[in-house]
Formats: sequence, C-alpha cells, structure tokens
Amino acid sequence: MSPYLATAARQVIVQGARTSREVEFATIHVDREAFVTVCSDHTDRALDRLFPAKAKQICAKALYPNVIPYMTMESIWNKTILRSYYYCNSEYVLYQEGRLEQLLPLETLQERCPVSVWDDGVALLSGTIPTLDKEIKCSVAFAIEMELPSGFFLRYQYDLVQLHDAVESDLLDEEDE
Repeated sequence: MSPYLATAARQVIVQGARTSREVEFATIHVDREAFVTVCSDHTDRALDRLFPAKAKQICAKALYPNVIPYMTMESIWNKTILRSYYYCNSEYVLYQEGRLEQLLPLETLQERCPVSVWDDGVALLSGTIPTLDKEIKCSVAFAIEMELPSGFFLRYQYDLVQLHDAVESDLLDEEDE
C-alpha cells in the first residue's frame, strides 16, 4: 500500500458511487517490530474492471488508529476474527466474517512484499476474506472489526463522501448497456 493512501478519518472521499471495501488486517512496522490493526481496502470497482492495480491505488485505505504488537498476537493469530458490515436501510448488515487463518500467514506476506516491510512506517495489507453472499456491496458507510479470542475488539467505522464525475459516470453507464 502506498503510504499516502492510509487514513484514520471518519469520512473517506471517493470518486463516484462504484466503490467498495473489504476488511483486512494491516501491519505497520516501527523499529523492526510489527504492529497489527484492522483496515479496509477500499477499491474503485468501476476502474477495477479495466485496471485492477490502479483501482487499488485510487482509494484511501481506512486503518483503525490503535495497534497491537504482533508478538502479543502470535499465539492467538489463527483464532482472531475479522468482520465487516455495510450500511443498508438504516442498519449495518454483516458482509464478511472469517478467521485470520484463512489468509496467508504474515511471514509469507512479508516475504512477498516488493519493498522492505521493515522500513519504519511501511504498512502491509493482508488480502481479504470472502464476502458471505459472494457479492460485492457498495454503500455509504462501512464498519470493520477484529475480534481477539479474549473478546477484545478493534472496531472502526467510516462514512463515504462521493464526488461525482458526470463524464466518467456517463461513460461507465454506456459500458453497462
């Protein structure tokens, strides 16, 4: 993830309505130590059809600002749960739920990272767990959480502010026809 994409804001600005998000864990490295938090990998789904890598780089990545040292989570890692919720009809609906054991191990992600993950401030996103109904949902608000086996939660929620680009919207609508 490019560092400029990280945000802990309660509002994330996106270009248009065709964006979605996925719950992931993120590691942030400081003084050669990994810290873990929950995050949302926000993606422009309209752009994703044409340029998947660019679609990931155009949206901010919402990270919960509190972190947990990875060393304290290592023994409970596989039992830790990620969840996400999308906002629909005035309520949050469960969208994703799964254990960290469903994802690549942190060590594997670190080995595959194209930059040195041990540089201070580098954030590494995990990849995501499947959606419960296998569909991508777009909504105006999103909530994510990481639940440790002890019952401790990292919870974060944010709203979307959509900028509308009429020209882009018209072109994408023509593609859908």
